[in-house]
Amino acid sequence: MSNYILPLWEQWIYWVIGVSSIAYSWWRMYVEGNALQGQYLHHGFKENWTLFGRLWDISDPEWSLWRSKLGLHLGLCSTHIALSQACRLVKSTAKVRMSILVLCDLTCLCVILGPKALVYMLLKAAMVWITSHFGGVPGVWGVLSIEMIANNMFTFSAIQLGRLDGLCPPPEPRCISWVYSYTEMWKYFDTGLYNFIKVYVYIPLGGSRHGLGQQLAASVVVFLFIYVWHGGSYFLFIWCCGNFLVGSIEAVACAFEKTLIGQRLASVMGQKMMLRLKCFLFAPAYLASCLQTFFFLFHVQEAWEITERILFQTTWKQFGFLIGIFYACIHNAMFIREVFKCKKDIHKK
Repeated sequence: MSNYILPLWEQWIYWVIGVSSIAYSWWRMYVEGNALQGQYLHHGFKENWTLFGRLWDISDPEWSLWRSKLGLHLGLCSTHIALSQACRLVKSTAKVRMSILVLCDLTCLCVILGPKALVYMLLKAAMVWITSHFGGVPGVWGVLSIEMIANNMFTFSAIQLGRLDGLCPPPEPRCISWVYSYTEMWKYFDTGLYNFIKVYVYIPLGGSRHGLGQQLAASVVVFLFIYVWHGGSYFLFIWCCGNFLVGSIEAVACAFEKTLIGQRLASVMGQKMMLRLKCFLFAPAYLASCLQTFFFLFHVQEAWEITERILFQTTWKQFGFLIGIFYACIHNAMFIREVFKCKKDIHKK
């Protein structure tokens, strides 16, 4: 199926290393969680999951809010699915089916959120429709300023409901476990945000059409927008700077690969060695990407402690071992990417 150029035995070595490292990480997380369970978990947890022998996390108020409505939400989703499939069985027209489902969804939203929230959502949808049909770029930015205030829910249930209704939803984000390039992560993780930034920020500023310098300048504005979009706090600034630096390094490397020196180097080394060199060079960049992501996921102090331990408190042997694991995992990610590429080419034929 795949045109991957490395020998089979070498691929198996990388897979054993990659899967073993993930399994070891899960096991260590379980062990450390048990060891620290009675020391630091005094707040935000309570005993409720007696079947699993674990504590119940009650620290997130959003989860408590939606959990109280979970049964109602499942019932209303089931009603939507039943009406959708009934319309399909009786072969109703598209307009009739859409009218029934829209009326059902509006009724469900009114039950869950109340009439005020329903009116607000209808007004916002009307503004989006009017702007998309009659407005220009400033109008789109105005609508997005409203969307920044609203809550955005990314759920697989919405995708599956759309498919049951005969719709073709946008492609799902790639699993970050096999995204080794942060340029691709931004492209495939949040496709909606990526498409908006590409059309309304990156391309109007020139993009990559006018050389590497303008591409990097446009990237600065892009990450400034992302910084403001996500809240404009200190830890987000570090996260955006890290993303920009890693993305800039990847852009410079891609530009170098297309130069005469890069092409000669590739011809001298051959495809196999060039692939190994790419994986080796991607490993430190991947580590840098992981470190700056900690600032997005955790508090700043915790992120700095993790960064300090990995970069300054590990021995050269431990650091080299970590880079070696990343090297093997990047090989696996490139293999998965090649498999998906082959499947896509087969479907096109």
